Parts: sequence; structure tokens; C-alpha cells
Amino acid sequence: MSYVFKKATELQALCEQLNVPISEIAVRYEMEVKGLSREQIEHRIKTVLAAMGKAIITGKTTPQQSKSGMVTGDAYILEQALKEKPEMIMSDIAVKAMVWSMATNESNACSNCIVACPTAGSAGIVPASLYAVRERFGFGEKELVAGLLNTSAIGLIIEENAMMSGASGGCQSEDGSAAAMAASAITEMRGGSVDACLSAASLALKNVLGLVCDPIGGLVEVPCVKRTTFMVMNAFTASDLAIAGIRSKVPFDQVVDAMRRIGEQMPSALRETAQGGLATTEVGMHVKEKLAQEKEVCTPLFEKPERDE
Repeated sequence: MSYVFKKATELQALCEQLNVPISEIAVRYEMEVKGLSREQIEHRIKTVLAAMGKAIITGKTTPQQSKSGMVTGDAYILEQALKEKPEMIMSDIAVKAMVWSMATNESNACSNCIVACPTAGSAGIVPASLYAVRERFGFGEKELVAGLLNTSAIGLIIEENAMMSGASGGCQSEDGSAAAMAASAITEMRGGSVDACLSAASLALKNVLGLVCDPIGGLVEVPCVKRTTFMVMNAFTASDLAIAGIRSKVPFDQVVDAMRRIGEQMPSALRETAQGGLATTEVGMHVKEKLAQEKEVCTPLFEKPERDE
């Protein structure tokens, strides 16, 4: 039988017919479409997970400053604050997830380890969600692999029926897609049903429909880096709701279709062109003028030790 799907309804039907989770259909899809073995696919997934972990560690342990001055090592600052245990509303794991999300996107903004999942601008959402849930529930590599495979299935549906780039559909298409992917993934990791996973994806994506992409100076820095931290909380909320038994009134396929239509209707000034929104504030225009005179993208705050060749 074929494991190819383009819609959430088709994916769910396959899962129910075979009584398997979304991650298993994702593996079989890859095997069928790309002719890869299960071992090859899992090896690739583990390689990507390792890169995600590296991006998190780099960003939270090495404060960096971008040439624009907009990235200033906030992940490192929040990591230190967490160690000092100030009173915070969020739980430790939620704050850690915020650190890890910012760390990944700061690494991206400074051209270090870049994890485009599904895009560079939304890079921190999936890694932070997966690793935070692993720590929260004591999961191992098996659950992480399943989680990332799950994201690929949700991402495929979005890509087939809408868009993922901010230039095409605004930030709803980047961060919104990543949040939906993360919400479904962590719901499966937590033992949620296929229906719960798809509902979590729907809830996460519905929450950000219409979100514009307005990067200051055209760089993936502000508001991008911190925006990903809010999207991780979005994914957590959607997953908790789905695990509790709450379902989205609008099916995932219809939510994706709504996102596509909104993206097509969105003015170009709000689709990653840096011609509207925050990009045209006083601060935004100042950064744009400054960048026009600069060529470097990023410099570390602290000197790095020389490496032996």
C-alpha cells in the first residue's frame, strides 16, 4: 500500500488503518518516496537532533552580539537568571524552553549552527519544544526521534496546501507552522492520539493566523528571536489542551487552508519585505540606515580562543 498523503485527513486515515502513530507513517512515507531504509532515516533524524542540541548549547553558553546590535545574548541572560532562581510566573521547564528557543535563533542570527525547522526564522520553536518535553517527562532518544518525525508529517501537509515562508504568507507561515509542528510532536511524545496531535496542531496554528512578518532591517533578529519563545508557549498550551481532551472545532486541513488564504491576502509590506510593521518604526529605520553602511553580520561579545590547526 502507499503511504503518500497530502492532507491531514489522509494521514489520519493511514494511522487509523494501521493503528500506528503519525511518526510511523512519516517513516514509511520517506521509505516509499525517497527509497531510504528505516535505518538511514533514523540516522538522519538523529543527526538533525544533534545539530539542534548544538545550536541550543552554543546560544545559551556563548553570549553573542549581532552587528546590528539587536541580538545581545538574551538567551545567556535568561539562562543566568534561571540559575539565580528569581521569582517567575513560568515553571522552570517553561523558562528553559524559552532560553533554548532564543539560543537556537540567536545562533542562527549570528550564522553559527543553523537549524531551519521549518525555516531559519522559526528555528528555535521545534528544538526547544522537543528537548523541553524530553526533560520534563524523562524521555529518551526514541521519543525525540518520534517527535521530529511527527513534525515532518505536519510540515508536509502545510507545505503541500499552503506556505511556510514569511515572504509568501507572513510570520503565521513560519512561526505558526513551526508551532503547529511542535504542538503535534510533543503531543505524540506524551502519548496523545493521532486525533489529539492534529487538534494540537490546529489549536496552535489558529492562535497566530494573520501574524505578519516585519523583520527590522530585513534581518532575522527582531522581533524574530523573542517571538519564537512565545510560540513555544503556544505549542505547550495547544498540547496541554489536546491531552486534556479539548479538540479544535476547525479541522487542521481547514486551518491550513485559512492560513493560505490569509497569506495571499496579506499586503507585501507585511511579508518579510521590511517595508511595514516594526521594520518601519523609528528604531527600525535607524537600524536600516546603519546596516546600509555595514557589511559584517555578527561578532562575538567575547573573544574565542584560537584553535590548533
